[in-house]
Amino acid sequence: AWEEGKGIVGIYIHGLEEINRGVQSIQHDYSNILLSLHGYIENEDLKGLKSYFEKTILQTNQQQVNGFQQLENIKMMGLKGLLGAKLLQAQSLHITVQIEVPEKIESISIDLMDLTRILGIFLDNAVEATLQHTHPHIQVAFLHTNPNELVIVIQNTTIAQYVDIQQLFDERFSTKGENRGFGLHNVRQLLERYPNILLNTYLEQDCFIQEMVIEREDAK
Repeated sequence: AWEEGKGIVGIYIHGLEEINRGVQSIQHDYSNILLSLHGYIENEDLKGLKSYFEKTILQTNQQQVNGFQQLENIKMMGLKGLLGAKLLQAQSLHITVQIEVPEKIESISIDLMDLTRILGIFLDNAVEATLQHTHPHIQVAFLHTNPNELVIVIQNTTIAQYVDIQQLFDERFSTKGENRGFGLHNVRQLLERYPNILLNTYLEQDCFIQEMVIEREDAK
């Protein structure tokens, strides 16, 4: 999270700082991989080396490339910086991440500060929840369902079961102990300013899903 009042520039700088830390983490991971390769080379185990290279290096690299290619369609720099930072943070924690942005996103009918705050809360919660699952996975999608409507979906695997999901948005309610739970309550307060936005929150098998449907304000 970030301090209140930093503004869009502060959010973007924060995103760059997290991206830098993520890059350092990836570099550390590759150093460890190279040390592992040394063992195969020393033993002249070509078959083992080929198998390790394909399963470890090629798959890891392809996942990172695919993720960042999708981000190129987001033309809002503050939003792209936030998503890039969260993507790298999740990958550094060995969470499988998928991002789907099939079309260019140049503007969204919500204040950028409010959008980054909301998505930051959703993604932080997703990372924390999915780490408890045996197959940690986060999926993010920005989809135009029609020319006047954008759907943002954040989905994560979870082991939690909720009797009443809407209770998560109550002030001070949290599944994580006392003095927690302000995040989703803040989301609800922010969205009260936007009659053009509908938030659907639901559980589907072992996946927790936040789905924001944003209608273009000039489409009404």
